[in-house]
Amino acid sequence: MNGAAVIAEILKREGTEFLSCYPRNPLIEASAALDIRPILCRQERVGVGIADGYSRVKRGKHNGVFAAQAGPGIENAFPGVAQAFSENVPLLVIAGGMPLERQYVRPVFRAANVFRPVTKWSALAHSVQELPDLMRRAYHAMRSGKAGPVLIEVPDEVFTAEYQGPLDYAPLPLQRAAPDPAAVKKAAEMLLAAKQPLLWAGQGVHYAEASEQLAALAELLPAPVVATSAESPPKIRNAPLVSALASISMMFPSGTDVLTMSSVCPAATALSRNASEYDSSSRR
Repeated sequence: MNGAAVIAEILKREGTEFLSCYPRNPLIEASAALDIRPILCRQERVGVGIADGYSRVKRGKHNGVFAAQAGPGIENAFPGVAQAFSENVPLLVIAGGMPLERQYVRPVFRAANVFRPVTKWSALAHSVQELPDLMRRAYHAMRSGKAGPVLIEVPDEVFTAEYQGPLDYAPLPLQRAAPDPAAVKKAAEMLLAAKQPLLWAGQGVHYAEASEQLAALAELLPAPVVATSAESPPKIRNAPLVSALASISMMFPSGTDVLTMSSVCPAATALSRNASEYDSSSRR
């Protein structure tokens, strides 16, 4: 079992259904051999977008994976990874790398270093034996706490080297985070006391599958809901409660108007990461 087969086997154990990719990367053939379907893109940023969209649709419970070749291939993927990082999308990037003996020779492109500002975690594989540990760290960083993209750069000699011994790898449990209960209680008190409350809902509502809880809260107050561009407005029976779309840059005038008129505006993203576990009876 060589390095490419080790990574493919780990992807299989993690439940990977397909590999978004752009030739050439040894992981493509190794994944296909394990019935992980390769989906070839026409451009690297598009390939990252495919993995990004899959992670969003699966609400982070299953993660998109993108593989690219060394040099210009992974360079072209930078904008897509940067967007995923800015929107906290969990996805895994497996980049080809230049030989280890050339890693510090300019102008060799070192993906693990260049992508560090736009990933939660990135690393260069120096040995085939460390691949299981690197993959374990990558999945832990990608899924735990605030989500985001991660990257492992794998040189050709690591892809082709033979792995010694049995592969000891099991998927790690998801480490969830929750807000301070005292802060949640304070926010609830502020909302109940507000004359013109407003709920600003981010994509945390989507990942927590908490649209119904958000709708119930909006109707209980009642309060209009402004959804960020990353979160679709929840299906609220009282249609006027869905006020507008807004972004961090406040590009939508209607969203700006509503925000300036509101007296209390908690961001629903942080409060709703674990809202699917919040019992509706405790709101009374």
